[in-house]
Parts: sequence; C-alpha cells; structure tokens
Amino acid sequence: MLPYVVRIVSLRRKVGKTTIGSALVKELVLRGVKVAVMKHAHGGLDIDKDTGRYLGSGADAVIAVGSSGNAVYLRGCYDDLRSATALLPRSYGLVIAEGFKKSNFGDILAVVSDLSELDELKEEVAGNVVAAVMMKPKQHEVQSGCSVRIFKPSDISELAEFIIDNAIKFILSQTPGLNCKHCGYSSCLEFSRAYIHGEAVSCPVVDDVKLIVNGRPVHLSPFVKKVIRNTLLGLITSLKEVPKDASSIKELELAIIPGEGK
Repeated sequence: MLPYVVRIVSLRRKVGKTTIGSALVKELVLRGVKVAVMKHAHGGLDIDKDTGRYLGSGADAVIAVGSSGNAVYLRGCYDDLRSATALLPRSYGLVIAEGFKKSNFGDILAVVSDLSELDELKEEVAGNVVAAVMMKPKQHEVQSGCSVRIFKPSDISELAEFIIDNAIKFILSQTPGLNCKHCGYSSCLEFSRAYIHGEAVSCPVVDDVKLIVNGRPVHLSPFVKKVIRNTLLGLITSLKEVPKDASSIKELELAIIPGEGK
C-alpha cells in the first residue's frame, strides 16, 4: 500500500519549514503514529543539521534525499520523492517530506507568510495544496473561507489531527471496503487507523496477488490468493526460461484471451 505523503514546501528557504515539520512529527509520534521523514537535501547531506532535528523529534525513520546521494547509504540516487518512498518498509502509512516542490506526489502543506504568498506558491508548485501554516497571519486570513485549511504556527496539535484524518482516508481508499475481517480488524476503517500507527502490516486482500478482469480488479480472499500464487509459481518454475527459485521472481504478468487457442 502507498503511504500518505505530505510535502512541506515554501517559496523561499529559511522560512520555518523544518521548525514546523519537526514539531509536527513530534506531535504525531506523541499520538502513536508511525511516521517517516524525507528531507530534500539540495546542498548535499548533513546529518548534523535539519536531518538531525527530525531524528531528535522522534521520527521512526529519516531518509535524506539529494543529488549527491542518500542516507541510508545506498548506491545510486533517488532524487525524486516517489522513488525515494520506495526505499521505506511497506508498513509506513505516513511520510512527512520537506521540499520536493516539483514532485507532484503527495499532498502539500505550505509554509507561507500570508494569503498572497499562498496564492503565489500555488502557481509554482505541482500537486494539491491541502493546508498552509501562516507564519505571520492576520486574523481574517486565519478565518479565511478558502479551500485550503489555514493554521498558525501554534496550531500544531490541530494540524497533526488534520494530517492523521487525511492519512486514514488515503489508506482507506486503497482497501477493498469489504470489511471482511481477514486482516484481524472489524472493518477497513479500523485497519486503516491501525496501519498508520504501525500496528497493521498489510491488507491481505489487496496485497501480493491481483486479479484484473476486463480492466476491473477482482478482490480475492487470502485463501484464493494463496492457491493462485502457489499454482502459478509451481507451473512456471518448471519452464526452461524461468528461474527455478520462486523467491527470485519479483513480478509475474499473465494474460488470458478467452476464445483463442481452442
């Protein structure tokens, strides 16, 4: 399942993104949310600066991403947010990402001075701006009726609640909505809540084996998925061109055209 990603962006540097981000992470951790952080390191990696502040805030994992490399130490570069997110374990339901202004992956939390700067930022960034922290707000701006939720720097608790609600909705949208209880929870909503807290690992109906019929997904129970998986792997590993070790097969695509081959 994809995690819910929130990008903290601004028009300029040194306006408080890391201050807001680290305070938000700390609040989320206090609420029991398992949160990972990604920092876009434009000038190279420096664990003693902003990345260290996120580690000190209690984040369960921090990955600094830059054109010169990434921490955790890996060969190659993942200078875009979508690819970098793939480095995380599958069980993270929420990622706070600082920077990545042009990524178009995940929702945006803007850090701005006022409404005019927010309007300017909307024109420059890719993606959906869902909330903004105004560092020097006027009262009428905080109470603004615009589609973007407005927060003050002191509203970290309310901001965390907003982010948690959005994360739960995003995870829920990836579940089949069957409330089948195969995951051990009473409903897909309860599973989604548990997932962002790191208490659930995966949806057994959605993950691993997918069946698409005429372009539409068909939801399978864990038992049916296991039968399909084991049967197909048993058959194809007997073929000369296929590795005998089924664990080395990372992806399998099979197309069946009814009426042909009879």
